[in-house]
Amino acid sequence: MLDALSRKFDQILKKLRGHGVLTEQNIADALKEVRLALLEADVNFKIVKEFIERVRVKAVGQEVLQSLAPGQQVIKIVWDELRDLMGREQSGVKLASEPPTIIMMVGLQGAGKTTTCGKLARQFKHQGKRVLLVAGFADIYAAGDVTGLHQHTPAAWYEGRLAAENALLGNRRAADFSLFPTATFTIPAIAQVGLTEASARQQGFTVGVSRTPFEDSSAAAVRNETEGFVKVVFDQTSGRILGVHILGPGAEDLIHVAAVAMRGSLTREALTGMHYVFPTLAGSVFDAMWD
Repeated sequence: MLDALSRKFDQILKKLRGHGVLTEQNIADALKEVRLALLEADVNFKIVKEFIERVRVKAVGQEVLQSLAPGQQVIKIVWDELRDLMGREQSGVKLASEPPTIIMMVGLQGAGKTTTCGKLARQFKHQGKRVLLVAGFADIYAAGDVTGLHQHTPAAWYEGRLAAENALLGNRRAADFSLFPTATFTIPAIAQVGLTEASARQQGFTVGVSRTPFEDSSAAAVRNETEGFVKVVFDQTSGRILGVHILGPGAEDLIHVAAVAMRGSLTREALTGMHYVFPTLAGSVFDAMWD
């Protein structure tokens, strides 16, 4: 994480070095990028806000703006403030008076916890200490964004119920997101459940694909929203529906038809034999089951 943050800062500050004369707008643009880099590195937003304001106040001073090398001076201000934020004094890890010394890393997935633990372990080994790395704890339960997996509100509800059940009754069930529907609320909307065509092929299925455009839907024509399609990914051997992807009107609602059918293990052939209300947008999901 610190390496990524350092690279981003280098890119931002190189832009400042390229200016012979800096304006308040130049500085404001650079500080926006600094703010974003810090937030992406999981720095608390209040700390980021205070940090940016301190740098801005010092950087827009007349002495800086009219100096011979204003870009270099602004860079110095940023690094001085970073040192104040991180601490100018170097302090080591405080070891327990009686072993073991326990160090716990907490953070989102991909934040660099495992790498940091490895570096600490290596340093302690060089100091002659005995080191034990533990990847996780079986008695800790989490739900929602903190897991770093599916950052969706329904996922948090599902994980919360599951975490409470496992914590109280024993680890009876694991989370299953294989049939977890998702949607992006663009215009037209995008929704999907299950495997993509590429991932299905990677898993060794004999993949078949069928689709229908919304321009063939009377319900979409009435709404004058005919852009998009419904795509079905299926296993040609068993007829099992592997994934459904929808781009078009009402995609965020229509995807539940596919999710329920897949959860019930209905085959593509079973859905083609079902009747649906006409004209409806949902009819496109059934029509897409045909070759």
